[in-house]
Order: sequence, then C-alpha cells, then structure tokens
Amino acid sequence: MLPTKKDEFDALGQLEPAFARAVEQWGRPESVPRRRVPADERFGSLALAIVNQQLSAKAAATIYGRVLEALGGELSPQRIVDSEAETLRTAGMSWAKVRALQGIARAVTAGDIDLEGLDDLSDDDAYQALIALPGVGPWTAQVFLIFDLGRDDVLAAADIGVLNGIKLIFDLPERPTPKELAAMAEAWRPHRTAACRLAWQAVTAVPAAASA
Repeated sequence: MLPTKKDEFDALGQLEPAFARAVEQWGRPESVPRRRVPADERFGSLALAIVNQQLSAKAAATIYGRVLEALGGELSPQRIVDSEAETLRTAGMSWAKVRALQGIARAVTAGDIDLEGLDDLSDDDAYQALIALPGVGPWTAQVFLIFDLGRDDVLAAADIGVLNGIKLIFDLPERPTPKELAAMAEAWRPHRTAACRLAWQAVTAVPAAASA
C-alpha cells in the first residue's frame, strides 16, 4: 500500500477550497487506500476487475472464488488460455466476461501487452494500452491506474461514487455528468487521483449519498 501523501491533499485544497473543507469535515481518505500492485500480481488484479464489473462486492467475491477453484487455484494467463470457456462459464461468469478474460490472457501470453512494463508508460499511454484489451473500458482502466499502478493524476470520471462524492463536496443540486466532471477536474491537475479519493471518502462518510 502506498503511504498517504499529506501534501497532495494540501495542494489540492489550495487549488480548490472545497477540497480543503472536505478534509476538515471527513478527514484524509485512509479508508480509501491507494496501493501499487506488484507487477507479477497485475494479471490477477485485472481479472478480478473483469469479474467485478456490474456486480455487488459480495457476488463478485463469490464468483471470483468459484473461478479460482475451477482453475485449480491458479489464476494465470497461461492457465486461462489452456482452460475451456465452459469451465469459466459454469463458475458463474457471463459469456462476455469469459471472452474478455480469455482475450486478456491471450494478449498477455502473446506479448501484446506487458503489464509489468506499464510502469514505464505515461498515464495516457498506459490507459490506451489497457482499453485496447477486450472487456477493459474507461472505468476499469482508470481504476486500475489509480489502485494498481498508484498513479497520481487520474480521474475516474464515470465512477458513480466519484460523481456522488463531488456532488457532496461542492454541495451541488445535481450529480455532475462525467463530461461536466472532466471539465471541472482540469483545474485539479496534477492531483486528480486525490480528488477521486476525497470523493470516495465523502460517500463513505455519508452512505446515503451513494444511492443519490
């Protein structure tokens, strides 16, 4: 887990006082930890992100456990490539997710993407490399950049939690659209990850906002 950078929230608060008030009201977001996943664990983390799409945390954890069991406890690109699609489907994954997971595994084994080498790419280049993978859309790529690569200036513009959190922080009458948030966030560079973490912190502190 990466340590909280005290000055990133201070700097963000200097750019936008609403964030300074959010820190005063809800504290620093230690409850929304940021980490850098070891390079050799990134495929598993990306696979988990695919399983998690459009599922509750409980349902995703159940299916992920079944997938891992069906694969004999080994969630690796080669193991996925060597497995029958039906094996993954019977573990509870949708056909779309099965195709995505197998496509990512083939891309990794073929060398079409180097998950370990993402550290050497810029945010934009890493993002483009990720969304080129089957089943990896903007949200999955952005969250992966934030939580798995530990990038400092990534905006998860379509994340409902971020949108609801920004609504709280700025006391907006309506939740902003992803496009509106992206425009707002230009002024928060290079600390947009910190803005997302504060938004998630706000929703954690005010649970009713999560369904607003």
